[in-house]
Amino acid sequence: MAATDPLTGLSNRRSFDHNADVVIRNSRGQGDSALLIFDLDRLKTINDSFGHSMGDRALTTFGEVAAKSIRDEDFLARIGGDEFALLLTRVDGARAVAVAERIRCAYVSATAALGDGLSSVSVGIALSGHETSDLSALKEAADKALYAAKSSGRNQVFVAQS
Repeated sequence: MAATDPLTGLSNRRSFDHNADVVIRNSRGQGDSALLIFDLDRLKTINDSFGHSMGDRALTTFGEVAAKSIRDEDFLARIGGDEFALLLTRVDGARAVAVAERIRCAYVSATAALGDGLSSVSVGIALSGHETSDLSALKEAADKALYAAKSSGRNQVFVAQS
Protein backbone atom coordinates (compact mmCIF):
# COMPACT_ATOMS: atom_id res chain seq x y z
CA MET A 1 0.00 0.00 0.00
CA ALA A 2 2.88 2.39 0.70
CA ALA A 3 3.88 2.18 -2.97
CA THR A 4 0.41 2.63 -4.49
CA ASP A 5 -1.73 5.68 -5.12
CA PRO A 6 -5.08 4.87 -3.47
CA LEU A 7 -7.24 6.70 -6.04
CA THR A 8 -5.81 5.41 -9.31
CA GLY A 9 -4.22 2.15 -8.17
CA LEU A 10 -1.00 3.17 -9.95
CA SER A 11 2.40 3.38 -8.35
CA ASN A 12 3.00 6.53 -6.32
CA ARG A 13 5.89 9.01 -6.48
CA ARG A 14 8.07 7.18 -3.95
CA SER A 15 7.72 3.91 -5.83
CA PHE A 16 8.27 5.60 -9.18
CA ASP A 17 11.43 7.40 -8.05
CA HIS A 18 12.96 4.23 -6.64
CA ASN A 19 12.01 1.89 -9.49
CA ALA A 20 12.65 4.34 -12.32
CA ASP A 21 16.13 5.08 -11.02
CA VAL A 22 16.90 1.36 -10.93
CA VAL A 23 15.47 0.79 -14.42
CA ILE A 24 17.48 3.68 -15.89
CA ARG A 25 20.73 2.44 -14.31
CA ASN A 26 20.10 -1.16 -15.42
CA SER A 27 19.13 -0.22 -18.98
CA ARG A 28 22.26 1.81 -19.82
CA GLY A 29 23.74 0.54 -23.03
CA GLN A 30 20.49 -1.18 -24.05
CA GLY A 31 18.90 1.78 -25.83
CA ASP A 32 17.50 5.14 -24.84
CA SER A 33 14.94 5.85 -22.17
CA ALA A 34 12.31 8.56 -22.16
CA LEU A 35 10.54 10.20 -19.25
CA LEU A 36 7.09 11.56 -19.98
CA ILE A 37 5.43 13.88 -17.46
CA PHE A 38 1.68 14.35 -17.91
CA ASP A 39 -0.26 17.18 -16.26
CA LEU A 40 -4.04 17.18 -16.43
CA ASP A 41 -5.10 20.60 -17.68
CA ARG A 42 -7.66 22.60 -15.71
CA LEU A 43 -8.24 19.94 -13.02
CA LYS A 44 -8.72 22.63 -10.38
CA THR A 45 -11.39 24.29 -12.54
CA ILE A 46 -13.15 20.94 -12.95
CA ASN A 47 -13.00 20.34 -9.17
CA ASP A 48 -14.27 23.86 -8.41
CA SER A 49 -17.03 23.84 -11.03
CA PHE A 50 -18.24 20.25 -11.00
CA GLY A 51 -17.05 18.81 -7.68
CA HIS A 52 -14.15 16.68 -6.57
CA SER A 53 -15.87 13.47 -7.64
CA MET A 54 -15.67 14.69 -11.24
CA GLY A 55 -12.00 15.58 -10.73
CA ASP A 56 -11.38 12.13 -9.26
CA ARG A 57 -13.05 10.62 -12.30
CA ALA A 58 -10.70 12.59 -14.55
CA LEU A 59 -7.70 11.25 -12.61
CA THR A 60 -8.86 7.63 -12.65
CA THR A 61 -9.78 7.87 -16.32
CA PHE A 62 -6.31 9.13 -17.16
CA GLY A 63 -4.75 6.26 -15.23
CA GLU A 64 -6.90 3.71 -17.06
CA VAL A 65 -6.30 5.22 -20.51
CA ALA A 66 -2.55 5.52 -20.00
CA ALA A 67 -2.20 1.99 -18.58
CA LYS A 68 -3.96 0.55 -21.65
CA SER A 69 -1.63 2.46 -23.98
CA ILE A 70 1.74 1.21 -22.78
CA ARG A 71 3.87 -1.93 -22.81
CA ASP A 72 4.24 -4.24 -19.80
CA GLU A 73 7.84 -3.09 -19.24
CA ASP A 74 6.91 0.61 -19.18
CA PHE A 75 6.50 2.20 -15.76
CA LEU A 76 3.53 4.50 -15.02
CA ALA A 77 2.82 6.34 -11.77
CA ARG A 78 0.80 9.16 -10.28
CA ILE A 79 3.47 11.47 -8.91
CA GLY A 80 1.38 14.37 -7.65
CA GLY A 81 -2.11 15.81 -7.51
CA ASP A 82 -2.68 16.05 -11.25
CA GLU A 83 0.69 14.78 -12.49
CA PHE A 84 1.64 11.39 -13.84
CA ALA A 85 5.01 10.05 -14.97
CA LEU A 86 5.78 7.37 -17.51
CA LEU A 87 9.22 5.83 -18.05
CA LEU A 88 9.76 4.20 -21.42
CA THR A 89 12.87 2.14 -22.12
CA ARG A 90 14.42 1.17 -25.43
CA VAL A 91 12.71 4.01 -27.32
CA ASP A 92 13.73 6.84 -29.57
CA GLY A 93 12.23 10.31 -29.65
CA ALA A 94 9.68 9.51 -32.34
CA ARG A 95 8.32 6.53 -30.40
CA ALA A 96 8.13 8.53 -27.16
CA VAL A 97 6.16 11.28 -28.92
CA ALA A 98 3.87 8.70 -30.53
CA VAL A 99 3.10 7.14 -27.12
CA ALA A 100 2.47 10.58 -25.59
CA GLU A 101 0.15 11.60 -28.44
CA ARG A 102 -1.73 8.29 -28.29
CA ILE A 103 -2.36 8.76 -24.56
CA ARG A 104 -3.21 12.47 -24.95
CA CYS A 105 -5.76 11.82 -27.69
CA ALA A 106 -7.30 8.80 -25.93
CA TYR A 107 -7.69 10.78 -22.70
CA VAL A 108 -9.32 13.75 -24.42
CA SER A 109 -11.70 11.37 -26.18
CA ALA A 110 -12.50 9.40 -23.01
CA THR A 111 -13.23 12.56 -21.01
CA ALA A 112 -15.09 14.57 -23.65
CA ALA A 113 -18.22 14.63 -21.49
CA LEU A 114 -16.35 15.19 -18.21
CA GLY A 115 -16.25 18.70 -16.83
CA ASP A 116 -17.99 20.28 -19.80
CA GLY A 117 -15.18 19.27 -22.14
CA LEU A 118 -12.47 20.98 -20.08
CA SER A 119 -10.35 17.85 -19.67
CA SER A 120 -7.12 17.68 -21.60
CA VAL A 121 -3.51 16.83 -20.81
CA SER A 122 -0.17 18.48 -21.46
CA VAL A 123 2.98 16.38 -21.80
CA GLY A 124 6.68 17.05 -21.40
CA ILE A 125 9.21 14.51 -22.67
CA ALA A 126 12.91 14.12 -21.86
CA LEU A 127 15.13 11.62 -23.62
CA SER A 128 18.16 10.03 -22.01
CA GLY A 129 21.53 11.15 -23.25
CA HIS A 130 24.88 12.21 -21.93
CA GLU A 131 23.47 15.22 -20.04
CA THR A 132 20.25 13.48 -19.00
CA SER A 133 21.41 10.04 -17.98
CA ASP A 134 19.89 9.94 -14.50
CA LEU A 135 16.34 10.31 -13.20
CA SER A 136 16.92 13.71 -11.64
CA ALA A 137 18.19 15.20 -14.90
CA LEU A 138 15.38 13.58 -16.88
CA LYS A 139 12.78 14.99 -14.47
CA GLU A 140 14.21 18.49 -14.74
CA ALA A 141 14.23 18.37 -18.54
CA ALA A 142 10.73 16.85 -18.76
CA ASP A 143 9.37 19.47 -16.35
CA LYS A 144 10.77 22.27 -18.53
CA ALA A 145 9.17 20.73 -21.61
CA LEU A 146 5.87 20.32 -19.73
CA TYR A 147 5.94 23.97 -18.68
CA ALA A 148 6.50 24.95 -22.33
CA ALA A 149 3.54 22.80 -23.43
CA LYS A 150 1.26 24.38 -20.83
CA SER A 151 2.40 27.95 -21.46
CA SER A 152 1.93 27.47 -25.21
CA GLY A 153 -1.75 26.66 -24.88
CA ARG A 154 -2.03 23.27 -23.14
CA ASN A 155 -3.19 19.92 -24.57
CA GLN A 156 0.02 19.28 -26.48
CA VAL A 157 3.30 17.39 -26.31
CA PHE A 158 6.68 19.12 -26.06
CA VAL A 159 10.09 17.42 -26.13
CA ALA A 160 12.96 18.87 -24.10
CA GLN A 161 15.76 20.33 -26.15
CA SER A 162 19.04 18.47 -25.76
